[in-house]
Amino acid sequence: MTHVAAQARVPTKGLIVFLVVAGVLLALGAASAVRGLVVARDTVEVVRVVDGNHVVVNADGEERTLTLAGVRSAIRNPEGLRVGPEYCMGEEAYAWLRDRLPQGATVRVDRSDEGAPEGEQSAVFTVAGKEVNVDMAKAGMAAPTGLGVSGDLEEQIAQANQQAQTAGGRNNGVGLYNRDETCTCLLYTSDAADDMQCV
Repeated sequence: MTHVAAQARVPTKGLIVFLVVAGVLLALGAASAVRGLVVARDTVEVVRVVDGNHVVVNADGEERTLTLAGVRSAIRNPEGLRVGPEYCMGEEAYAWLRDRLPQGATVRVDRSDEGAPEGEQSAVFTVAGKEVNVDMAKAGMAAPTGLGVSGDLEEQIAQANQQAQTAGGRNNGVGLYNRDETCTCLLYTSDAADDMQCV
């Protein structure tokens, strides 16, 4: 009689454990869906860097343009004829990104539906185990947006951006925050890159 009762308890405990684990997995899945986090992790080939925000990649024989997740840089200004804060360091950001993602390079991307125009995707680019998006913020070539990245990566980008603000000589900052450049951005204090003041 005791032996039969013991056998009846084992499936009940197993069922409870299964339900708890399933509930946790469902909650994590729902959180990712709501936040628009990683929808695909791929290895792709770089076709070309368009500017400091967009990269054309070849994914399984199909070319697509991905927006950098979690950061935003200025618009390119190849001839230097345009003026305005939206062009601050745009050419430098393009050159910086092009050097890190050369044509033909194979890189890992974690894609998201958040942080890009509708119908497109944003991505975190990883080369040799390092996230290019974080390094771009650390070099002062882009400002944080918090879009298309996990909370942990958003924090890493924010910390990298803080470093960029004081990395130069005499705490002068680098890239966008270098006060010796012809245009510079004031210290980043907002959650939205659009609120950053450039002059």
